[in-house]
Amino acid sequence: MKKRIAMMLSYILILFCMLQNSVVHANGADIGKITEPYDYPIKPGTEEWRALPSVVERREACEIPQEVLGRMTTDALAESVITYPFLIDALGCFGSFETGINWIATYFSGIDELLSRPGACDSLREYLVREKDRYDTLSAMDLSDKTIEQMRKCCEYECAIQLLEYIESQTSDELEIGTTRYYLTVTHTPKGSDVDVYAGFTWDIHNKSYLQAVQEFQVLLNNYPSASEVYSDSCNPSYNCHSYAWYSQLSSNTYWINDPAPYITDGSYISTYPTAGCRIVYYNSNYYIPNMHSGIIQTVGASPSTTTEKSKWGCYGLCSHYVDDCPYYSSSALSYWVLNPN
Repeated sequence: MKKRIAMMLSYILILFCMLQNSVVHANGADIGKITEPYDYPIKPGTEEWRALPSVVERREACEIPQEVLGRMTTDALAESVITYPFLIDALGCFGSFETGINWIATYFSGIDELLSRPGACDSLREYLVREKDRYDTLSAMDLSDKTIEQMRKCCEYECAIQLLEYIESQTSDELEIGTTRYYLTVTHTPKGSDVDVYAGFTWDIHNKSYLQAVQEFQVLLNNYPSASEVYSDSCNPSYNCHSYAWYSQLSSNTYWINDPAPYITDGSYISTYPTAGCRIVYYNSNYYIPNMHSGIIQTVGASPSTTTEKSKWGCYGLCSHYVDDCPYYSSSALSYWVLNPN
């Protein structure tokens, strides 16, 4: 009888230990949790990066597996998102960080995973505190003295600031407009239809200085091997891709156009096949800004990987690049337009 009681007590003790262990696992303190940021298998500027022919393949190579995302601590996840090679696209390619981050979230699942974590803001703040001294040191250096990796570290810090502000804005009813004065006006298509444009954009509206933009642009070009700046000092806060392609190719252009649809819908331009000098539009019906990007075709090849265009990347510079090697390409529909002769 005593032996049976002793065995029962042993079983109870074992069961108690198992329950305690399951509680530890439920609290996320088990050794299965990933506490280090993700080490992306390919990195910008390397031979492996350049060997992948399109941006879609580079994005796929940098996708974090779902089973890894789910096991990451929020601190590790936050730093993994900050160091995601294409996060820098959101800093200035899309007119606003919110627009950029929403686009990146369509192909990088780390964004939605981070937004779902209650401690995301705390993890981002901890990163900013931890990296502040290094950021201040690098920021004090002359741009010409920095390596591309040092520039990238600065950009990652700026991404963390913008990401924190974006997440905080999702739970706030306040809207901060800033001090920049700009106004909405109109220009016209060749057939006379109104086109809404913004005039008076300065660097302040983009939350950066000219030198910050130049630094970010250099890191951005490192992400896209075929891209090169058409002429030096082409970063300009006043006009964007749509304005360049449809309104004016002059560097004195002062209009920012969010949607070039009137040029197309009123018959000023007609659909065509890729030809030198025609307009190209990157269209994605699943995105809330369907006409994402515009450019002007330079040379025509057999595919987007061999066809070149010239386009302005947000507030950054004027680029020459392959059609499928830019922040806006996603194997989505491309359309081509030529001026209607009638």
